[in-house]
Amino acid sequence: MNQDCVVSMPDDKTLQEDQIVSMLKYTAIYDALHNEEISVHEALRNASEKKYIHPSTGKEYSFSVRTLYRYLKSYKSFKMDGLKRNTHKNKGRPKVIPIDLCEKIFSLKQQLPIRSARKIVKMLELAGVSEKGFLKERTVSRLLKDNGYTRKSMMQVKQHYKKVNIEKIYDLFVSDIKEFWIKDENDTTHKIYLFIIIDFHSRRIMHAQFYADGILLRLEDCLKKAITKFGLCSKCYVDNGRVYIANNFKFACAAIGIKLIYASVYWPQGKGVVERFIRTCSEDFLTELRINPVRDIGKLNESLFGWIEGEYHKSPHEGIDNLTPLEAWENSLHTGIVPKYVSPVELANAFLHHTERKVNTYGVISFEANTYETDVGLIGEKVLVRYDPLDLSTLYIYHKDKFVCIAKPIDLTREQHSQYKNVRKNHEFEPKINIDYPALMAEHHRKMIEDISEELVKGNHTMTFDIADLQETYAAQTDEELARPGFTVQEKESDMTKTEYFDVMKGFLSRKNLTYQQKELLHTYYKDFKVFNKTMFEKALENLKTGFPDAENNLLFYLNTIKSALDDK
Repeated sequence: MNQDCVVSMPDDKTLQEDQIVSMLKYTAIYDALHNEEISVHEALRNASEKKYIHPSTGKEYSFSVRTLYRYLKSYKSFKMDGLKRNTHKNKGRPKVIPIDLCEKIFSLKQQLPIRSARKIVKMLELAGVSEKGFLKERTVSRLLKDNGYTRKSMMQVKQHYKKVNIEKIYDLFVSDIKEFWIKDENDTTHKIYLFIIIDFHSRRIMHAQFYADGILLRLEDCLKKAITKFGLCSKCYVDNGRVYIANNFKFACAAIGIKLIYASVYWPQGKGVVERFIRTCSEDFLTELRINPVRDIGKLNESLFGWIEGEYHKSPHEGIDNLTPLEAWENSLHTGIVPKYVSPVELANAFLHHTERKVNTYGVISFEANTYETDVGLIGEKVLVRYDPLDLSTLYIYHKDKFVCIAKPIDLTREQHSQYKNVRKNHEFEPKINIDYPALMAEHHRKMIEDISEELVKGNHTMTFDIADLQETYAAQTDEELARPGFTVQEKESDMTKTEYFDVMKGFLSRKNLTYQQKELLHTYYKDFKVFNKTMFEKALENLKTGFPDAENNLLFYLNTIKSALDDK
């Protein structure tokens, strides 16, 4: 039964607060101590259902069964002293936090509003800014709340996105990962991952590459290639994905002087730069590959590099005043910017992974089912082990932040880290600097056009059966509309709306709804067919369905052929 319980005691202001609270706790466990008619558990369960009211303040208290068990144990051991609240010696005297430390706390919260007080404390301790144990989670939480740095208030205040102007190259790189799908030689579909690193100021691609998986090693590989080709950036803007928040990645960037900035809802431009590139890549590059798929990831990357260097880097970009990425890059270089490079050895060392191990009495450490011999002077000490996850034959031993020795393998049963046991060291594609990738892309397009021409001359793929009829309809429609008073291009292009276009396509494909991927694929072709009227377009598709059994699977090929034939009338 739920019932309020008021402590029966005089309202004596001389009573200490801890005495009052002790009496409240004692009242709650009284039946468990003295009532022999019911079990201890039942007594405590009944007590947990009641409310206990402070005689002076009127504040209500309630206790869980687990808490009451703890009070009962404390009372049996220490009597009433065991029920007193644990108070800090400096109660009522708030800990003085230096102003510069407060500013760092506020900055970390501003950078990522969802970042917890616990995380902030840990970050400050790991960075050596705050001594371990000096800051308490509750203290930081109260500090943030008292100064208006709550997640709710920050979301309300910062409703307008801030405009960030990155004035030169190398100031900020932006990185992201995008998933795609590809078919192999056996027609089996596999997920692949596009890793991208882009210079914010110029929109030039520092490096972009498809990988078979989205693990940390691929991100490290992509960043190393970008740095090798172009040099170091000051800051790198990333999201909060698993590979980006990995400690090994954070330490690697810190080692070579790159400051990581994690995505914030208050600055969408950072992520938007990469998303715009992904959209362009999907529309201009990947759409073509859907018609002529590349089933080998190496060939896919060759085509990607060719498209980036031959098309993307040479195309005007709205975000940089219609300059091309190459023009924006060169203009910034001419201001006197000197790229900063890292030696190959320093770069490789920075991306070594690390862990801690204790050296046993024989001067040996165990790691990943392997044993290694170290310096005997390290016996009994904890050491930092740095290693390449794909090559465990060599371990680098550090003690107190100083390199000591290279551990010699005694028993090497595992050559790769278990986390990456199925990863091949050279699985990722290595771009070669002596290949003209734009020329390869041009050759790919030339061959594709030749193949289309060959298809057209085959008996089963000739389009002459209905082209003349469609040309006549198209010509009549065009002449009629051009003779209409006040006709404009915009008016003509509105003959078939986008909704009508997709309705016709859904009917042709015999599907009630189109997937996002299908819509994306067909969307780029709407601009070519919106000049048709709905009836004419339906007729063209019906002729396709009647004459070509493979029309649905090769839809874009046939649509392109129809449009080309009509344009050449």
